[in-house]
Amino acid sequence: MPEISIIIPVYNTEAHIETCIKSILEQTFTDFECIIVDDGSTDNAIALVKAMTGEDDRFKVFQHTQNRGQGIARNTGIAKAKGAYISFIDSDDYVHRDFLKILYDLIKKYQAKISICNIVFVSESNTQITWIKNHLSASNSHQAIIHIFKEKGLGVVVNRLYKKELFDNVKFPTGKYEDTPFLIAMLIENEVGEVPYTDKPLYNYLMREGSTTKTVNNNQMDDFINNSIINIQQLLKQSQDCETLQEAYYRYWHWSIILGHISTFPLYSASPVEDILLFLGKLEKHNLKLNQLPWLILTDRIRLESKKHRALIKAMLLLFGRAGIFVYSQVAKMRSTVCLGIYQISRLPRPSILK
Repeated sequence: MPEISIIIPVYNTEAHIETCIKSILEQTFTDFECIIVDDGSTDNAIALVKAMTGEDDRFKVFQHTQNRGQGIARNTGIAKAKGAYISFIDSDDYVHRDFLKILYDLIKKYQAKISICNIVFVSESNTQITWIKNHLSASNSHQAIIHIFKEKGLGVVVNRLYKKELFDNVKFPTGKYEDTPFLIAMLIENEVGEVPYTDKPLYNYLMREGSTTKTVNNNQMDDFINNSIINIQQLLKQSQDCETLQEAYYRYWHWSIILGHISTFPLYSASPVEDILLFLGKLEKHNLKLNQLPWLILTDRIRLESKKHRALIKAMLLLFGRAGIFVYSQVAKMRSTVCLGIYQISRLPRPSILK
C-alpha cells in the first residue's frame, strides 16, 4: 500500500495540468499514489495526464460522466484512496519537489494528524504573493478552528497532509467554497492535537481567469452564502464549545468574509452594482442582517485584516452616518486602484444589542 494518496480533481485545465503533473513526478518522496478524478472534462486534460504518466502505475484515473463539482470529485478520490495519508492538489496548481517529504517529516516528527505549509499566490503573469501572513500555532482542534477565522489563508485544504482516519465521518459539501466548512467539520469531528506548520511556501496556487473563485453569478452567490456562512454557523452549533467558537466567528470571519467577497465584484462581474444589490438581497433573505455592520465596525466588535481598510470604512460611516452601509472592501484593481462603494439604507436604527 502507498504511504500517501494525492487527490487531484480535474475539470478542463488542459492549459495547466502538465505543470501540475510534472511537479508530482519530481517529488523527492516517492511512496505515493496519485488519484486523478476526471470531473466531466471536455478538453484534453486527461489525455495529457495519461501521456505524461505512461506506465507509472502510481497514477490512477477515475471518471465522472458529468461535472459534479470539485468537492464531490474529492469525495470520490477519498473513497478510492489506499494511502495512510491524504493530500489534495488542484489541477491548475503545482508544488515544490519537497512538498510531500517536508509535510510527511513534520507529521512523523510531531506524531501529528495534520501538517501545513505556506502557500504562494501565482498569477498567470507569474507575479507571486505569499498567502499565509500570520500563522498561529494550534495545539488542538478548537484553536485550529479559531485560527481559520483569523487567518483566511488557513481555510483551504490543499496545502497540507492529513491522516486518512480524519475523513472517516466527514465529506465535502456540494457547490463552491467548500474548503472551509469541510475543514471545520473535520476539526469538530476529530481532535487533531498539535498541527505543525512550515513557513516554506511549498504550494503554488495559480490565480487564473475562469477559476471557480473568479466568477460572479447567481449559483456562485448561493454557494458562497451556503458554504462560507450558513454551513459554518450550523457546524459551530454542534461543537462542545459553541459559544467561544461563535464569538470568534463573528469577530474575525463573518463580516470580514462578506466584505471581502463583495470587493471582488468590480473585478469579476460585468454588472457589479446590480450583482452587489442582488447579493445583499440574498443575504437579507437568509436573515443575515446588515443593520449592525456600521456599529460593529465603529466599536471594533469585528476585526478587519487591514488597518487602512478599517480606517476607510470608519471614515465612510462617520461621513454618511445612519444613511449608509459601507459594502465594498478595498480592491486592488490594476494593482493600485481602490474601489469603494456605499449601499444606501435609510433610517437605520442602532441595534440595542451588539453581538
